[in-house]
Amino acid sequence: MATYERLTNWLTILLLILLTMFSIAGALWLPNPIAIHYNLHGQPDRWGSPATLLILPVIAFLVIGILWASQKIHPDFMNFPGPRTPENIARQLGNIRLMTASMRLFVASLFLVIQGQSIWAKFYNQDQLIGWTIPSMIGLLTVVVSFFVWRAYKLVPKE
Repeated sequence: MATYERLTNWLTILLLILLTMFSIAGALWLPNPIAIHYNLHGQPDRWGSPATLLILPVIAFLVIGILWASQKIHPDFMNFPGPRTPENIARQLGNIRLMTASMRLFVASLFLVIQGQSIWAKFYNQDQLIGWTIPSMIGLLTVVVSFFVWRAYKLVPKE
């Protein structure tokens, strides 16, 4: 396992632990009601019990589990650039492993930011979220995925 992949796995686990701890703390100590959904302007548009904070870690674990399991798909069922030679398959699978490790870290980060903002907004009696965080996180995801797609084409052996 590559050093980068090992590091992202540990960071993902750390972020999932933090997400779970913040969610439990928020569910136990925040007063009722809390904003559970926000519109595009960062303003709450749905309210609920602090216990709903426990849903996001479950979703995060499911999404990250699916990303981890997706690495187990046989290469015959994958579509990647270049010929289906053993050399190219090995290169492309390595790239896919690094991309999914990056995406797992990103998902854990995104969910922690979303949950952290919701808890912060309630704790400090704010009436809306900070507007730039979610669009910047989605922009970062676009950059990460674009990098690995570009890298997949660069890894194709030259004829």
